Amino acid sequence: MNEQSKAAQRRRVVMDSRFAERWFVGRGLDVGCGSDPLSKVDYPNIIEIVPYDIVLGNASGQLLPEIRDAEFDFVHSSHCLEHLVHPRIALANWVRVVKPGGYLICTVPEEFLYEQGHWPSRFNADHKHSFTLRSIPIIPGSGQSHRSEV
Repeated sequence: MNEQSKAAQRRRVVMDSRFAERWFVGRGLDVGCGSDPLSKVDYPNIIEIVPYDIVLGNASGQLLPEIRDAEFDFVHSSHCLEHLVHPRIALANWVRVVKPGGYLICTVPEEFLYEQGHWPSRFNADHKHSFTLRSIPIIPGSGQSHRSEV
């Protein structure tokens, strides 16, 4: 899957280096990264990246119980939020661990592009939520049981 690496490649092609220079600076937490964490090669202003993933022996990324408030300059998550049971709780905790003035960079699949109008997902049975920027969801019957607005 390597969604983070694909996003980094897109950012290099579509955006100039100012994107990385502005948002990925200092010490960061990469929630749900699995085997594809952020790289200092792609983001040279990162001082340290702390990978956080259930596969790495942490937890689901929803509560971050062992992480202090305001510990990181930024929190990054790529294609993790849609897998969590309570995405609003996760977002609150991700914001909690970011320093004042820091950033939360979160990438999720857009329901029209990824789910293509089908729910439950045909492409990933573990998706618990879908996300869209549209005021009217594309997925028929889209509702609170599987969709969260952020």
